[in-house]
Amino acid sequence: MSTPGGSGQEAVVGSTMARIARSGAANLVGTGVSTVLTFSLVLIIARVYPAQQAGAFFALTSVFLILLALVEAGADQALVRSIAWARARGEDEQVPTVLRTGLIGVLGAATLVATGSFLAAPRLAELIVGAELAGQTAGVLRVLAVALPVAACYELLLAATRGFGVIRPTVLVERMLRPALQPLAAIAVAIASAGISWLALAWAAPYLVGLAAAAAALRKLRRSGTAGVEESVLDAADAAATRIGFWRYAVPIGLVRVCQVTLQRADIVLIAALRGPRDAAIYTAVTRFLVVGQLAMQSVQQVIQPWLASLLAAEDHAVTGTVFKRITAWFVALAWPIYLTTAVFAEDLAGVFGSEYVAGASSLVLLSLSMLLATGKGPLDVLLQMAGRSATSMVNAFVALGVNLTLCVLLIPEHGIFAAAAARVAAVWTRNLLTVIQVRRQLRIRATSRALLQVAVLAGAWFGVLGLALDETIGGPVAIGLTVLAGGSGYLWSLWRLRESLGLAAIRRRRALAPTPTEAALS
Repeated sequence: MSTPGGSGQEAVVGSTMARIARSGAANLVGTGVSTVLTFSLVLIIARVYPAQQAGAFFALTSVFLILLALVEAGADQALVRSIAWARARGEDEQVPTVLRTGLIGVLGAATLVATGSFLAAPRLAELIVGAELAGQTAGVLRVLAVALPVAACYELLLAATRGFGVIRPTVLVERMLRPALQPLAAIAVAIASAGISWLALAWAAPYLVGLAAAAAALRKLRRSGTAGVEESVLDAADAAATRIGFWRYAVPIGLVRVCQVTLQRADIVLIAALRGPRDAAIYTAVTRFLVVGQLAMQSVQQVIQPWLASLLAAEDHAVTGTVFKRITAWFVALAWPIYLTTAVFAEDLAGVFGSEYVAGASSLVLLSLSMLLATGKGPLDVLLQMAGRSATSMVNAFVALGVNLTLCVLLIPEHGIFAAAAARVAAVWTRNLLTVIQVRRQLRIRATSRALLQVAVLAGAWFGVLGLALDETIGGPVAIGLTVLAGGSGYLWSLWRLRESLGLAAIRRRRALAPTPTEAALS
């Protein structure tokens, strides 16, 4: 589908961006709440438990998240894309089949992995955190093993609601409810002076509450007109083809997800194994500041996935390219203030966790600066995946993971956590370079635009230059506060002046625009 005429195309772009912005704003607010709560949880653990125990806990929960990505096998992403494509093409009868296919497959894999992890918990604990702490941490692994199937089903149900174009369940449950319950439960465990096995239970139990809430939200969607799902049944041949197509797309995406989570978490596990849990605790704590930016990006990515899938399904290439350029500018507008602030004030921020955590400041600076460049390319990997190039994305992820693991094993024993940060930077940039080349060649889409350059300059001025000046003249928490308040105010004012080129002005005019077929399918 192509939209005739420049004004008609701009109307479609404006209306699409308005819908994305509204959903994205809600998800971003939820992400802000989630970020504060997640940071609070790490702060509580770092302050209450010795660095050795805290590092062991962080390493084991990292293993849990890697296994969670493994057993999901890309089914969550496949649900988002499959449901969005089916609705955009008027093939709603496929939705029940893909839902059952994803849930049955993932639940079976999760149960199998959980059983093996539960039985092998003592040996796994010794391999990850060493013999000294194995006795204390085997219980942690058993708790996490029991929680694995619950967490997998929880994430799939929330992904299905996003496939219907509805972001509210993700905001309320994943961004607010579960992150709020985890630190509250951790505080209760700390007050009771319980061990880290009870801490693991406090960390995992909110997944069960979230599962119940996600199931209720999906049931309500399927019973209401919001989802627009036809309950007609596919014949045997069509159902089999749908299942095969689902997993053909999902498995490469699942491997991508495993690589992504491993890339983000394997360095913690390797630091614990090669340098000890104390260094793992320091590295985990300082990299939590990067999670703020990553969660902000994820909040936008979750919203844009069904929209990009529907635009690509409708072959709306001109609109897709324009929408993607504006989304990339939004990415930089959201992420650069965060990463510039963490780079400028890395030592002060690391000290929040305690004096021994300042040793991780240089790693935080390196990772923050690398993320400035990484976010400037936009969510190109999401674009590849929504276009059906899951195998291409998988190859990129494997190459990046290989770079990361190789450098970690070679460099961490001698150079410690800074080497882990450098290895992650090398891996991220390897993948970014491959993705940029592939999107340009296969989809003919570029992320660069005048708006992107303007936003980058503004962020650099208000948070980079101003932050450095305040750090040199005042320093400490006062300088951080002034940068956030003064720089943030000036930055928001500057962005408002660019609202037309950023596509934000269309939000106020949305009601005057007629929906496109793609919008009608997702609204």
